[in-house]
Amino acid sequence: AAKGSSSSFDFTSGGSSNVKSKSTVATNIPTKSLSCGEVIKESVKLSTNLDCTTDGLIVGADGITVDLNGHTLNGPGPKSSNIGIMLATSSGVTVMGPGVVSGFQAGILDTGGQDNKVNGVNFVGNQIAIFMTGAKGTDIEQNMLTGNDIGMASHSSSGTTFTKNLLDKNTLAGVTLVNSADNTIDTNIIEHSNNGVFVD
Repeated sequence: AAKGSSSSFDFTSGGSSNVKSKSTVATNIPTKSLSCGEVIKESVKLSTNLDCTTDGLIVGADGITVDLNGHTLNGPGPKSSNIGIMLATSSGVTVMGPGVVSGFQAGILDTGGQDNKVNGVNFVGNQIAIFMTGAKGTDIEQNMLTGNDIGMASHSSSGTTFTKNLLDKNTLAGVTLVNSADNTIDTNIIEHSNNGVFVD
């Protein structure tokens, strides 16, 4: 499930030259100034950092892209009940970096979505970096998940592909799979957690 630090791919540059991401996203996404708690219904690039005391961004449409565009989405703290980016039953959504999501109960919450992608994002200091419940076919690739309680948690979800991610110092676990089937965890680095990969 995990390989040591001698891995041949480079997380910071998006992988070695012979590794290609499955994500294909539009390159002509408009840059916009967004507010905390805003519902997003079209593809968008962040134009600035967001410091939130509430939820961060709420995806309200299928098939769109949220590009952090090198910016940081800060929350009120991991013990809050707030979500960084919420994918509430949205499908075909791409959340992409570079960028940082920090200080939320869940950096990303995907509840019941299908075929969503998370690529190139740095999740730091959240209770759960990426949390999926009832999701199908989520592709999570080339992210950094560091200093969270749990890196990636999957509850009652299926068809997740979790590959080429770097997980370090996620206190409780790097990855937890609960009541989840047909998932692939491949070519990740998972270090310094009480549990590397926990399956129940």
